[in-house]
Order: sequence, then structure tokens, then C-alpha cells
Amino acid sequence: ALRSYWRWVAAGNEIRVYEGLLELADARAVGLGRQVESGATPRIALTENEQNLIRRKSLLAEAERNFETAANSLSFYLRDEAGQLLVPRRDQLPSDEELSTLPSMQSLLTMERSDILDQRPELRSFRLELERARNRVELRRNDLKPSLDASVELSRDFGPIGDGGPTFDSTDTVIGLTFRVPLQRRTARGRVQRAEAELRELALRKQRTADQIQVELDNILTNLNAALRLAQLADDEVEQATTMVEAERKRFTLGAGDFFLVNLREERAADAQVRSIRANLNGRLAAASYSAATMNLTELGLE
Repeated sequence: ALRSYWRWVAAGNEIRVYEGLLELADARAVGLGRQVESGATPRIALTENEQNLIRRKSLLAEAERNFETAANSLSFYLRDEAGQLLVPRRDQLPSDEELSTLPSMQSLLTMERSDILDQRPELRSFRLELERARNRVELRRNDLKPSLDASVELSRDFGPIGDGGPTFDSTDTVIGLTFRVPLQRRTARGRVQRAEAELRELALRKQRTADQIQVELDNILTNLNAALRLAQLADDEVEQATTMVEAERKRFTLGAGDFFLVNLREERAADAQVRSIRANLNGRLAAASYSAATMNLTELGLE
């Protein structure tokens, strides 16, 4: 559900980028039309802008399709009180201010690995099974040991003396010892070996599961670290691309720039924004996987 949510958020953010790109081309078409009519700009510039409009409309249409697909996928987890699917609307997308209040993904990397492994339910189950298996081994080993039982009996007559006369007129004490030696030692020894083999099997299965979890966590951490680095690089690229767009627009306004370069700078800036959105999406997906793998119920919103 969390992964579907972040895909929906990213798809909505991509729509905003392509809508802004299309608005620039629409606004520029009006100005170019006036310049063409006045003879200040050749008609080919208007044709080129129309070509840019068509391309940007196609990009927006594809982004809208991706958003609808992501919304449909998210609706599987979003339901009303009657259990019916709810398709999220675009006006329900979180704002940049709301997203800025989320904890940094870097905070997920501060958990101790031993604490993480202790929280995995499958390892907890193995620990309980191992404890029961050790108890079974001890019970089977007891079957091989001889036993010595001691008993003490006390007897005293109460009531009137019968017709036969008194037999015991005092308290009698009887102390007994019973020593038992198991005769079927071969069968008992076989049960011990079987219990020990089951214990070793459980220990190996627990170690294998722990190793699998370790590898899983290492891979998730690798993806998360890479996603965070790529997201930072993408944000830097957006900043640089935005600076280049502003500079190229200023040159074009002053008559020193080229219309083709302005469009190229704008589209590169939009591409940088989309890459930044997708890089942040990869980080969020990796963070969701990490929270699930580490049973971090707070980050998953389950506490």
C-alpha cells in the first residue's frame, strides 16, 4: 500500500511538471504570433513552437495515463466504510509543505542491526522452536540415566484392640530405596540422536534464515543509499537546469538568444525535474522496503 501511494504521488508530481512545460509553450505562442504578424520573427518560429506544443501535449497525456494507472492501483488499498474501492483524486495529492514535514530517509539508517534481527518474527519463532528442541533433547537424555527413588512409610494402629490381640503397639517406620536401570538403551539412545539431529537442523535453518535477512537488508540499504545519492544529484541538476533556462530566456528577450535553445533548455529542465521526482520515488520505495524488512511499525504507520 505504501509503495502504491508513493507511485501515485510521483505520477501526480510529473503531471505538474509537464503542465508547466505546456503552459510555457502556450504563452509563447501568443507572443510569437504577434511577432510573426509584425514581421519581427519568421513564421518558421511559430511552426517550431507548434511542434513543441504537440510534443509537450503528448508528454502530458502520457503522464496523465500513468497517474490514472497509479490511482487505480492505489484504490485497491483505499476503501470506504462499506469496503468499496476509492479512486484517489488529484486534489488529494500532498503538498510540498506536507511532504517536507516527513522525517528524513537518512534517519532509517541509524537502527542497530542486532535490534533489527531481534524484531523479525520468523527469527522469534525459530528461537521458540530451538528452546523446545533443547528441552526434548534433555528429556531423551534422561531416558538413558538410571534412577534412584527413596520412599519413607509411617504406620501406627488407631482405635480399640481387636479380638486377636495387639500386634504392633508403636509407630513403625519403613524406609525403601528403588534403583532402576533402563534396559532398552539402544532405543533410548536412538531417540536422543534423533532429538539432537532435529536441534541441529533447526539451528541451521535459523542461521540460513538470518543470513537471508542479512542479505536482504544489505541489498535494501545499498538501494536506499544509492537512491539518496541520486536524488541529491537530481536536485542539483534541477537547480543548474533552472539557472540555465532563466539565463537563456534573458538572452532571448534581449535579442541575443536563440528560440531553439530556449525550448531545449526548458525541456532539459523539465527532464531534470522528472528525474528528480523518480529518484525521490526510488528512495521512498527503498525506505518502505527497509521499514518492512526491519519491522519498523512507526515508519509504516501501524502503531
